[in-house]
Amino acid sequence: MRRFVHVLCGLLVVLGTACDSEPSALQVLLSPAEPSTADNLLASVQTDDGSAAPGTFQFSWFQDGVERSDLENLSLLPAVQTLRGQVWQVVAIAVQGDDETVTLQSNSAIIHNSPPAISLVTIIPEAPDSSTVLSAEVAGWEDLDADEPIYSYSWSVDGVQVGLDAVSLEAEHFARGQQVMVEVTPSDGEASGAPVSSEAVVIGNSAPSSPGIAVLPIHPIAGQDDLLCSLLDDSIDADADPIDYSVEWIVDSTAYPDGDPAAGWIGPATNELDDDTVPAADGQAEQAWTCTLSASDGTATAAAQREVALSELDQTVSDFSLIDANLNSSTSGEPVSPRDYLCKVSGWYFGHAT
Repeated sequence: MRRFVHVLCGLLVVLGTACDSEPSALQVLLSPAEPSTADNLLASVQTDDGSAAPGTFQFSWFQDGVERSDLENLSLLPAVQTLRGQVWQVVAIAVQGDDETVTLQSNSAIIHNSPPAISLVTIIPEAPDSSTVLSAEVAGWEDLDADEPIYSYSWSVDGVQVGLDAVSLEAEHFARGQQVMVEVTPSDGEASGAPVSSEAVVIGNSAPSSPGIAVLPIHPIAGQDDLLCSLLDDSIDADADPIDYSVEWIVDSTAYPDGDPAAGWIGPATNELDDDTVPAADGQAEQAWTCTLSASDGTATAAAQREVALSELDQTVSDFSLIDANLNSSTSGEPVSPRDYLCKVSGWYFGHAT
């Protein structure tokens, strides 16, 4: 022990430190004390009063008890050299003038898990309306421990959290004109990284759904049947806006009634909607008539079309129609006439005579 004290005292003299009394103890420190895979490890030699020990030291690094010769004489161990769970130590050696050495060994440092990080969160689609399902899209996952990504989500509408931890937000949680944001927190199952928020998206107007329509009768007779563009199913608007309906007709490729001023048309007429009826006198056999029924909420429009062809009068075929009430029928809910089944139905009759 006395020899060690003299050796240490001699080292301090060489390093320019007075040795009138017992020498100050030296120690090797690793910082930070609890490093993660994101931290560089710094080795330093200090006296017992916390000041840096003067002089030059040679360092040797040990990973899990095995010396890493490729890291010899480094005082700073780069973070890229470490992995989670590894145990690192460093040994500092000071050489005296008479070739005697002092060897100091640090405490062990265990490499801990590093929290993950993400760089960007966006809401898709970029221009949603009040009927759109919103989704959060995360980019830039980074984890030094190569862990699989785990995300938690916090949605807010006009700054108020909706309490939903899910990648998507259903349309029932917002309305037209509101602002929606999402905050995403990354996790590796052990530690959570810094949350990242998206830019706010403003909910736009939803277009109404297409109306359900029919042109009646389905097989009209030229000169006999008026054509009625009938609204069967109302449009639905997610914003609860009032719906306005409008009707336009085209005969073959000509707009009716303004496309051919010389045609002498007397219509259109109004039955249920403005201009929804073409008088029988305006139609001719072999013409194709198309009705476009549009539904508008004042901002957006949805439309549906139906086409019928006028045919010559056939007195052998009934000219009435009824709504098909058979839920299993392919024409359920639509008007059906005996004319629809011309040449499509066979009848069998059985009799008995004596």
